[in-house]
Amino acid sequence: FYGVMIGTFLFFNKLVIAFYIRGSAVKLGPQQFPEIYNQLTRYCQKLNMDVPEAYIMQQGGDLNAFAMKFFRSKFIVLYADLLEACGDDDKARDMIIGHELGHIKAGHLNWAVMIFPGMLIPFLGQAYSRARELTCDRYGAALCGDRKSAMMGLTILAAGGKYASQVNMSSYLAQKENLTGFAMWLGHCLSSYPPLCERVEKISEFQN
Repeated sequence: FYGVMIGTFLFFNKLVIAFYIRGSAVKLGPQQFPEIYNQLTRYCQKLNMDVPEAYIMQQGGDLNAFAMKFFRSKFIVLYADLLEACGDDDKARDMIIGHELGHIKAGHLNWAVMIFPGMLIPFLGQAYSRARELTCDRYGAALCGDRKSAMMGLTILAAGGKYASQVNMSSYLAQKENLTGFAMWLGHCLSSYPPLCERVEKISEFQN
């Protein structure tokens, strides 16, 4: 019974989101932001995957992007403020695009419903979510092909477009030292996303 209720809720929730995206966001295509669309298409060719529906959407200043699936349709949504924050650093933007494509290519969207019960198990669901994000960061870094810009793409999420270029990277990565002790360990276990300073460090190690 509870499984049916949860499944029904998730279905209608995604239905409303898909409706809003298709009706209100701006769909990328050959005649709509062709530069971004063409880059997206090239990355899909590299990954040997179909081109998903891709949109730009204003979300009140949020620096974010996401991928989702509704029936057979797959979506990538890039928040307008995140694209603006990337400025002229197209590779930083491409890091974000590649990250979202990674969610599709790695099958994260296909298994979302089946693994949902496991996501309710304390610590297990969060650990899986963190692993997904690190995997997709690697997709983004590999596709954009530029270590500095890949790190910048994540740093923008931390400091915003105006200040990201002024971040002292060594000092930022050293903030991991503040995450020691039981309380911080527990906070880590309960988080669905790895700390950004860790994600930036992993990209640096991966690209090296």
